[in-house]
Amino acid sequence: MADPLHFPHSDPLKLEPHLPSVASPQASSQRSRPFVTLTFATSLDSSLSLAPGIPTTLSGPYQHAAICIGVGTAVTDDSALNYRLLDGQTTQTQSSQQLRPHQSKVIALARSGLGLAPYIVTAALPPADDPRHEILQSVGGKYLLVEPSSSDDDGRFRWTAVLAAMPNEGLDSIMIEGGGQIINALLAAPDNALIDSIIVTIAPTGPVKLADVSWHPLGDDIVLCGKIMR
Repeated sequence: MADPLHFPHSDPLKLEPHLPSVASPQASSQRSRPFVTLTFATSLDSSLSLAPGIPTTLSGPYQHAAICIGVGTAVTDDSALNYRLLDGQTTQTQSSQQLRPHQSKVIALARSGLGLAPYIVTAALPPADDPRHEILQSVGGKYLLVEPSSSDDDGRFRWTAVLAAMPNEGLDSIMIEGGGQIINALLAAPDNALIDSIIVTIAPTGPVKLADVSWHPLGDDIVLCGKIMR
């Protein structure tokens, strides 16, 4: 299990304008869909992961009711998707898209009380005697039935349909982590209109870490500058 995270209290304040409001639940209840944050991590070598089949750690001070990942990320990373900030708040985790509820970290943490059970978005329920039903229900999770897009041959879901299913479960905000296919799909029109904020994390690669970091807008680009920490 990953160690708890430590962030200075000033760090979350920098992200507040790009996060769902926890101070105004009434404003959240008036929304027709969840507040959507698209977030992903890239390393200094421009990889979404360190290498094929190797999970990439993505951590930060966020405040969302749910985390959404795709089946590829679930299988490759086996992410815990739980809340690990040491500030006395309740552990929070939800996952959606297609996840196989066997002995994953999400299921293990839900059993131990260190995380919430996953919600699995699917177009069809497994057979009633499928052991996955019992595994999921035993920790309080459930399947969310969503019709796939009829225009897609690969059976992908419409993001409007996925997000429409969230408020019925009491989820008023969602952080979508990817992987790559999900990120690319959401960044394309018309689905990019569903995104309320984008947060990109640039992680160090191996022993290489940056010091004296600054960001500079240059035209439409955002340029990161820094020095290699010796």
